[in-house]
Amino acid sequence: MLLIWHRFFSDCVRLILKGERILTFGRRNTEEIKLEETKVWVCSSTVCKCWIRDNFKSSAEPLCPICNSKMILTTKELQVINNHSQKTY
Repeated sequence: MLLIWHRFFSDCVRLILKGERILTFGRRNTEEIKLEETKVWVCSSTVCKCWIRDNFKSSAEPLCPICNSKMILTTKELQVINNHSQKTY
């Protein structure tokens, strides 16, 4: 049994060194995560760390859903997410 695992492992290493892909079952394909400079609303309170993406806000100038403080528009580098039910304010 140990010899079978050793051969399997050796074959995998050999394929990786040659630059070939190894098929793995039960795992999702790893895709490159696309990051983009995104507008976000950040809570102005010093104790609250809440923020909301601009395309997910609930009003033109949203209040913090956690502490009801004003929110400030800024940017963060985040993964791209599209909001298909977006309303325009």
